[in-house]
Amino acid sequence: MKRFNPSVPVRKRAKNLQCRNAFSAGWAGEARAGGASGAPSEIDEFRLKKLVDSETSYFFSVKLIAGCPISTTHCPGCVMVTGYTSGEFTSDPSLWYKMIHIEDRQPVLERISGILSGVDVSPFDHRIYHRNGSVRWVRNTPVLQCDNRGRVLSYDGLITDITEWKRAEEEIRRLNQYIMRLQEDERQKVSKDLHDGVGQTILAAKLNIDTYKKDPKRYIERLDMGLRFIDKASQELREICMDLYPSILNDLGLEATIRWYAKNTLEAYDIKAHLNLNTQGDISHELEVNFYRIIQEIFSNILKHSGADSVSVSLFRKNGQMIMIIDDNGIGFSVNEECDVPSGHGLSNMRHRAGSLGGECVIDSSPGEGTRITVSIRESSVHE
Repeated sequence: MKRFNPSVPVRKRAKNLQCRNAFSAGWAGEARAGGASGAPSEIDEFRLKKLVDSETSYFFSVKLIAGCPISTTHCPGCVMVTGYTSGEFTSDPSLWYKMIHIEDRQPVLERISGILSGVDVSPFDHRIYHRNGSVRWVRNTPVLQCDNRGRVLSYDGLITDITEWKRAEEEIRRLNQYIMRLQEDERQKVSKDLHDGVGQTILAAKLNIDTYKKDPKRYIERLDMGLRFIDKASQELREICMDLYPSILNDLGLEATIRWYAKNTLEAYDIKAHLNLNTQGDISHELEVNFYRIIQEIFSNILKHSGADSVSVSLFRKNGQMIMIIDDNGIGFSVNEECDVPSGHGLSNMRHRAGSLGGECVIDSSPGEGTRITVSIRESSVHE
């Protein structure tokens, strides 16, 4: 579906659409006539159908007398947006109103009332019921035609299907909420780890050292105990830092980091990890970080949801792409249903992360069949 660009002025879009409609009409006439040679042209008919099918906008015109609509004309392109032909709109004047989503009818009526009273209404968005039963978003851009006394004689409009644009907006909103939720969860986790872990360990060290200071000869062993607690606190801090961002990624690279992470997550919960890692050379830092974050998400899902006891991870280069394949023998799930869940188990986040680098994340799973996740990113699309 062609993307709607709201930055293009409506009059420019209208002119372009008029040109396309006129061109299409002329082309159709030539195709029906058999072209210049007089022979039928199936290729021209096919190309014309593809051109018409790609159109996502159409014009309508409403004539008024004394501020009341007397006729409405919809251009033939209406069938691609609404599923109904211009003839059906002509034979049923109330069809357009019945198509408006029930929750949007009152706001649309208020806009139309403004138009009829001579108020120049700006473009507005609303939902319609398509003939096939689906709900679509359209942008309605009215243009008033007035006489020299300012009375509205008619108004024209451009209806543009913006369903894909609205879906993209909703996906961005969902991802933003998900990212904010992850950030807040991470802050709470770090706070808890510092308070319950490092904080308590440092307190234990302080108590032992304070006791030693009261009587060093009597409580000499408390000094050693306090120092051991300080060493333990230092180790706990390193573990927190590694969880936030592993220094091993900078020091030894992605392969070593995956091996370390698999050992400290999967194998710590008795999940066997089979690793086949062969990156064959250096990887850009941005690619390493994003692959690591995707692995974090996948391993987290495996631990929380899969019930798997075996996981295989493959990482390799092929045809200029870095490819990672992760299989588990868990309970699996229905991919379509899971992607409709607001939380999404991080699936949207993984796809968005891969997509932001010009790659893709393909998830193949079904109940009782385990899960395979394939992430492929072309290295030339990643900036250093």
